[in-house]
Amino acid sequence: MDRVNFEHIVLYTNDQENDRLLISVLIRHFSRIHVIKSNTELIEQIKQSTPKVILVAAETLQETLLIYYEAIEELQAVEICEHAVVSLIPKHQEKEAYEAYRSGIINDYLIARPMYEIHRAIIICTHLLREIGLKGKYRKVEEFVNVQENYSSHIKEIVLRGAQRKKDLEHDFELSLEEIDKSLDKAESHLANKKSAELDVTSLKKILSFIRSNEIRPALLKLQSKALHLLELVVTDVSNVASVAETPLPEEEEATVTHKKSATVSDTKYTYNRLYSESKTASASSLEIEIPIVPKMLIVEDDHISLNLTIMLLRTYAIELDTSLSGRMALDLLSKKKYDVILMDINLPDTNGFYIINHVNKTNGINSSTPIVMLTGNKNKSSVQQAVTAGAKGYIIKPLYKESIVKLFKKYDIPLHLR
Repeated sequence: MDRVNFEHIVLYTNDQENDRLLISVLIRHFSRIHVIKSNTELIEQIKQSTPKVILVAAETLQETLLIYYEAIEELQAVEICEHAVVSLIPKHQEKEAYEAYRSGIINDYLIARPMYEIHRAIIICTHLLREIGLKGKYRKVEEFVNVQENYSSHIKEIVLRGAQRKKDLEHDFELSLEEIDKSLDKAESHLANKKSAELDVTSLKKILSFIRSNEIRPALLKLQSKALHLLELVVTDVSNVASVAETPLPEEEEATVTHKKSATVSDTKYTYNRLYSESKTASASSLEIEIPIVPKMLIVEDDHISLNLTIMLLRTYAIELDTSLSGRMALDLLSKKKYDVILMDINLPDTNGFYIINHVNKTNGINSSTPIVMLTGNKNKSSVQQAVTAGAKGYIIKPLYKESIVKLFKKYDIPLHLR
């Protein structure tokens, strides 16, 4: 068997003899695996920037969770690598492990003590590696189909045709990436020569939003970096990125603020007094301007690319924006600061959004009444229902667009203004 060229598999086990069969299977398929046996080694692996799949073997599911989450606990102030975690468990704990998987506590599980399905570990690791954007070299479809003597000609033909169609779709996607790459280079060149540059921002954002679900992550990462840099330079007409019907906020150099009580936030007024001097002994006049409170917003999102695109979109608006890449950081912010609206991703490196939503709504803290809106890559009815049950007010499908932001703020009567 040809081994897949990966060096992104980590196995934590305190009993290598007991897991010898699993180690043997992994070594036969993957070019290299890291077998570790201490929490210190696990912490170092999670700190390294290389994306990876982490398999944690122990006598019980609870032990695997303790091993993994104690390592995460030690890395609160440290950036961790993108990874997926798999609990290796005994047969009698499968139901408990399935519930942990459904809750997002683990990415998958494997019955490994003893192993019932020898190649199941390969399937799980390969799937999770693809999810985090890594793709190895696999056998050609023809090599598998043509040697299956018990397959009829009809089955072989439809499998080969279907596999070819999948390859064609991947090829078309790669071509679209090349076209966008060229358009970005052309736009940057035009700007350098002080010429006007045209860029289809909507198509660009749509392509970049596929970054989690496609296997060509390096190319997408390159495009994302180039696109964000160019957007910083290009977007003078923000109509393709964000627009509002509100009046832009005026700039004030010196101001004294007085608050007027009102029943709604939108009716709140600030009185600004500016002194104008026509001479060294000039008299003063006052100017009253109505201006809404700048809303406070928290985004909890562990995908750097999705977060960067959202920040680019919101930068046009007068919003006091905080971001969090982990559940722990989010809970800390939510305990200290009152927000007007919260956008919450479900899959986080140290917990899941359902837990945070439930915690915020049940602890009667300063954000217990703040609307929390779920961020999702697709309209999964089960996830949406679970989020609503936990206390979410609704959901928004990523990537975000100006229309969804405007509707969100309008729904909760939050003022939205250009900077």
